[in-house]
Amino acid sequence: MPLFTNTISALSKVGSALDDVKAKSDSLVTTLVKNRGEIEAAHKDFDALGALLEQSRETQNDFSQEFEFQLQRLKIGGQSIAAFLADFGDAQIKIGDGFKTIREALEGANLDQYRQELQQLISDVTTGGADLGKVLEFLKENAGDIAKGLINVLELFRQGKATL
Repeated sequence: MPLFTNTISALSKVGSALDDVKAKSDSLVTTLVKNRGEIEAAHKDFDALGALLEQSRETQNDFSQEFEFQLQRLKIGGQSIAAFLADFGDAQIKIGDGFKTIREALEGANLDQYRQELQQLISDVTTGGADLGKVLEFLKENAGDIAKGLINVLELFRQGKATL
């Protein structure tokens, strides 16, 4: 009987050890499942953040393109300064080490001289007294994409390859 008792005692210890291993195993599985869920949730969060970042880039690009277009319109007299500031005056831009609104950045600027030069150029073009080179230079510097086609035609005209 002692052998039987020792075997039962040994089996009891093995059973107890197996119960401990099973409990630890169950705990590990629970932890792994929980971690997997957290990892999947984190991946979803990263995907959502990535989508927001992409949307932000697209919005920024759209804003930048519209801003550039409106700035070109302002430069060639196609939009008033008041209308430009109504649309973009509160936008933040980097100035030196800090940020200012466009309205703040333009505060105190004397835009009359620029407007007078533009009006004189328009008057010269209207009366036919404008130098074509001066008009082309102005358009290239200020009109950008807005006047690309016109600039190309005027360049061809200047070279004698087109007529107006």
